[in-house]
Amino acid sequence: FAQIIAQDMVFFDSMKTGDLISRLSGNIGAMLSPLQSTLQTLLSNLILLVGSLVMCFVISWRLSMLAFTTLAPIVYMTSAYARWSRRQNYMIWQTLGDANADAAEVITNMRLVRAFSTEAAEKAKYAHKCDISLQKG
Repeated sequence: FAQIIAQDMVFFDSMKTGDLISRLSGNIGAMLSPLQSTLQTLLSNLILLVGSLVMCFVISWRLSMLAFTTLAPIVYMTSAYARWSRRQNYMIWQTLGDANADAAEVITNMRLVRAFSTEAAEKAKYAHKCDISLQKG
């Protein structure tokens, strides 16, 4: 965002606001990719668990019963994590949406921002909202 605001007015005249916001949103999405890889790992581990339970049942029913006794706590913990993760993701995306809305407003009104020399304040405001979203994640 700081790099975008530092550009000359010719840059803003030649670029579309939507293109700039899209690039900005893409960069923020890249910061959140570790969360997506965590969810992929969770899914693959769940598939591994189901396969292991089937093999246990084929090999020994007693071993299967032992595995099923641990299944209930695992399902409970997974569902609790999913609820927590859903709330966290909602808060993160809500904050990022606010930051992107502010960025769009600044880019759209860049002539006013320059006229009143509020670039530093707008950078700080955007950085603060991005920091809040990262702290929530």
